[in-house]
Amino acid sequence: MNPMKLFAALALTALLAGCSTMDQLASVGQQPRLTAISDPTAQAGYRPVQMPMPEPVVASYQPNSLFSNEARGFFKDQRAHKIGDILTVMVTIDDSGKITTSGDMADGGSGSVNRKESLATQVAAVVVQVLPNGNLVIEGRQEVRVNFEVRELIVAGIVRPEDIHADNTIPSSKIAEARISYGGRGQITQVQQPRYGQQIADAILPF
Repeated sequence: MNPMKLFAALALTALLAGCSTMDQLASVGQQPRLTAISDPTAQAGYRPVQMPMPEPVVASYQPNSLFSNEARGFFKDQRAHKIGDILTVMVTIDDSGKITTSGDMADGGSGSVNRKESLATQVAAVVVQVLPNGNLVIEGRQEVRVNFEVRELIVAGIVRPEDIHADNTIPSSKIAEARISYGGRGQITQVQQPRYGQQIADAILPF
């Protein structure tokens, strides 16, 4: 790296660290401030949400009826069935594996793998496509930020309408081509992962 660029980067890092220290000193003994209530659409970077939506249906009335064909009835099936509808996915994962190996050669050795992952949560998903056979393609994403860490849950796949329960929920085991991802990003995740240099060294060095 160019020495001047390296010096500039170090100077900028030191400046940012100094600003952070001053901010911490200025807030000693004070409670964290709450964000003022404001119009979210007026904030910088705001973008209107765009999601797949069903084709518009022209409202019509049956003879001698006060209700249109698009009205929500009390006894009408409220389960998701068209593009834009929302359903709740009950995510349940209980995965474990145990492998033990051993050798009887002169240079004998042994190794074992013992892992267990479990997850039980729920996430709302949106119907993004209706297939020709009536099956629904769904996708849901949930992000929760706590301090400087974001936990992210992503669920996607194909479901049969008849597998959706009366309360508009479906277990994750009923999702075909299921893609479920649960992870995090932020300071804690960065600390837990090896640095790029270590990852490169592990990839190219045999021992």
